[in-house]
Amino acid sequence: MADAREVVLEEWVLRLDGNVVEMMHRTGINHRFHVKHVAVEAKPSDRGIALRVGIDVKGTIVDGSKLEVPTANQAEVEALFAEARKRRDSLSG
Repeated sequence: MADAREVVLEEWVLRLDGNVVEMMHRTGINHRFHVKHVAVEAKPSDRGIALRVGIDVKGTIVDGSKLEVPTANQAEVEALFAEARKRRDSLSG
């Protein structure tokens, strides 16, 4: 599909497919969020950035998971979530 983006990390695969953000862990844990509902928090970490991805409920991210993004993958993960924001914003107008 032309509008799909995917980033493969050590334990996680992040995928933006249409208006759905998916997080798939190597253990089989899977999260799916519509771009209208997904929330991301990023903080610097020793290896790159630490992300918490889930649903924003009154300023707190719930559901979802935490993951480490190595510096080598940081730009492509940021681009994936920037595209998710763009798709979310296009639904608002």
